[in-house]
Formats: sequence, C-alpha cells, structure tokens
Amino acid sequence: MSIPEIEEYQLRQSALADKLAMLSGAQILELVYFATAESAGVVLSRSWPTRTDVERFINQYLDRKPATATN
Repeated sequence: MSIPEIEEYQLRQSALADKLAMLSGAQILELVYFATAESAGVVLSRSWPTRTDVERFINQYLDRKPATATN
C-alpha cells in the first residue's frame, strides 16, 4: 500500500470509531449480531469476509433506520 492509501484507511477507521463510540451497549451488541449474521452469509457463499466486508456490514448497520419500540 502506498502512503495515501494508508492515510485514507486510517481516516476511514477513525471516522467509523467515532460513530461506534456514540452507540449504547445494547446497540453495540446488536451490531455484533448483525455483522456476525452478515459474515456468516459470506461464508455460506464459499468465501471469507474480508476487512472491507466487515467495514461495509458495520456501515450498513449504522445507516439503517432505528426500529421504533412498540408496547
């Protein structure tokens, strides 16, 4: 990797870490379940999730609309 690619990666990871720091404990647990399920789907397709895949799964979770609670 060249230096610009490393810097871009570090900036992307830093921005992602900032978003994750704002999650509650329950949301982090939900994210772990979500990313695990998505990773399992990749494995079932006879591949292995890469770091880029996992980053994409995390962003998909963060971009989704939060569910509203029903009583």
